[in-house]
Amino acid sequence: EEEPGPIGPFRTPTFATKPTAFGTAPPLLYKGPPSGVIVIDPGSFNLRIGLASEDNNSPHVIPQCIAWLRSQNASKPSLRSSISSSINLSAVQASQSDAMEIDEPVDVDALEEPNVHETRTNEQKSLRREILKLENHNMVKEAANVISRHADQLRAVTRSLEDERVLKQTLSAAQDADFQFTEVKDPPQKYIVGEDALFLDECDPYDVVFPISSGRFNTDSGLSIPLLLDSLQTIWEWAIVEKLEISLSEIIKYDVVIVIEDQFEQRFVFEILNLALNKMCFRSAAIHKSSVCASLGAGVTSCCVVDMGFSRTVVSCVEEADVISSITYPFGGIDLSRLLVYILKDHDPQRFKLKYDTVDPTLSHRMQDLLIFEEMKESVCTLAPEKATPRVYEFCVRHRNVDTTLYRVNVDTSQLSVPMSLFYPNPLEILFPKNRPMETPLGEDLLMQALAPKQLPYRQSSLPLQHVIVNSILGVPGPINQQKMFSRLLLVGGGALADGAKEMFEDIVFDVLPDHVERVEVIPIQTGPTAPFLHLERRSHSWNANAKSVLDRSRQVAVSWNSSPQRKTSLCVGSSPHRGR
Repeated sequence: EEEPGPIGPFRTPTFATKPTAFGTAPPLLYKGPPSGVIVIDPGSFNLRIGLASEDNNSPHVIPQCIAWLRSQNASKPSLRSSISSSINLSAVQASQSDAMEIDEPVDVDALEEPNVHETRTNEQKSLRREILKLENHNMVKEAANVISRHADQLRAVTRSLEDERVLKQTLSAAQDADFQFTEVKDPPQKYIVGEDALFLDECDPYDVVFPISSGRFNTDSGLSIPLLLDSLQTIWEWAIVEKLEISLSEIIKYDVVIVIEDQFEQRFVFEILNLALNKMCFRSAAIHKSSVCASLGAGVTSCCVVDMGFSRTVVSCVEEADVISSITYPFGGIDLSRLLVYILKDHDPQRFKLKYDTVDPTLSHRMQDLLIFEEMKESVCTLAPEKATPRVYEFCVRHRNVDTTLYRVNVDTSQLSVPMSLFYPNPLEILFPKNRPMETPLGEDLLMQALAPKQLPYRQSSLPLQHVIVNSILGVPGPINQQKMFSRLLLVGGGALADGAKEMFEDIVFDVLPDHVERVEVIPIQTGPTAPFLHLERRSHSWNANAKSVLDRSRQVAVSWNSSPQRKTSLCVGSSPHRGR
């Protein structure tokens, strides 16, 4: 009879023997050393996954989404099931809502209240006033002056947009031959994973799901945790088979290291461990905090990590490979993209002249709109006023079997005012009211609660980002340690890629320093002993640091529960019940 595994709640392999999307699960017993370590960094939008090896300096980056085939009797849903949206639609002009071809629930009682229109008008006025304040900031004015100095280029841009036909133009199939939608077979596939899921058309019979948002299960999508876990398992298994070229029958020979948020949710950690050990049958698993990984990847054991992600920004202070202070700033890259939509579409229509009337302001209903404005933000936005230039941005809106529409828009000073809203967030607060995410109950399993890793109290702040950084560092005991944190700011995540980010953070944080602090310095990403390994893409910083730490420890990071190691950087470790003893 099989000897039970070392872990109580993971003893019975409930899911290990059932067929999966990629075939039958591997045998229940495996004895021997690991074949390797797979490092997984699951973000809100992208999954970073790869093998920790000397010749592998970067992970595979895959959109962490899956498109499930819709049942025939299901009504066509919005893509709200994929990306949560908290936009304040009453702050967006009614004309835009009327033009949108999106099914939105209508509150009939609210429409009958006499003060609804007045409230909406006041919110619109407040939003316009706050954006004007942002545009009158010295940095944005400097960008406007830089743009005006490019006189010839500015005149060319102005002349090119005088003809309304240039702002919106139809392209034939031959003119747009380079683009192809994802092929839908006959009969349709049960699911489509990753980038192919992003390039489906609205009319295709699929629902796109992003299982994780802000380091938690994306329950705002309306899906249950078991359904989100099924989606996550399918995405990870697809990535392992297709990208790492490891069959499911071989997974049991590999250890896995998974990156989690600093302010994690206990239920999330245990479900992820259960997924890795029981369902996917890894040999053993370890959980690492993202900010600890980022600091080690930069070659320092103590610093203040500012992680600017897709759905939120997290400011954490790391001391000797332990997170001692962490605050979540509820705005991330998706909110900047939504603000860019509003400024170009409604703030000053005559100035910006965006003719894409049916754009989705939430960027959560149409995947195509999300991709368009994410790419626009990354292409044009900067935190370096001297790099602002007169610019017309072009993008295409496509549908199957319909001619493509080409749009042109003058981005003007929005290229600086949008990223500056992180430091002056009043427009973001009006457009995107944020609530603290609720903790998912862990359940009454006493053993699972006893094994729960130490959890920081959840802290969220809507103060400007520079104040969030100061408050997080002031949570570190001792003025000497606080000065050390201010002189070691580490910027990671997609937002850290903006031109001028280092100089802007140093200047703006310096303006709000407490009296006992003398200087602010952002760590150059190339410094530190790990720099040759991390050459470095800031979005993949945590993944690279994990891979490096695994190599440095000769794969000792993933160990069994009964070893009871005392490692600050390993929050949770566990071995699969399928290994044998």
